[in-house]
Amino acid sequence: MKVNITLKHIEQLGRKGDVVNVKRGYARNYLIPREYAIYGTPANMKRLGSIQDELKAAEEKKLAELKKPCRKNSFHKN
Repeated sequence: MKVNITLKHIEQLGRKGDVVNVKRGYARNYLIPREYAIYGTPANMKRLGSIQDELKAAEEKKLAELKKPCRKNSFHKN
C-alpha cells in the first residue's frame, strides 16, 4: 500500500497520526478493518492536519498537567 495514516499507536509501525508505507495485504486485511489506519486518499490527507492538531493539543494539555506543582499531602512533615 502506498500510504496509510495510523489512527492509533501501533508498536514498530508508528504513532497516531503518522503516515506510513505498508504492504497492501497488511493494510487491507489488518489495519483498515480494525480501524488502526485509514487509506491515504487526498481527502484523508486533509483530515490528517486536524488529527495532528488534536494530538498536539492533547500533548500540550498533558505537559501542562505534569508541570503543575504537586499538592502537599498530610503525610509529609516539612
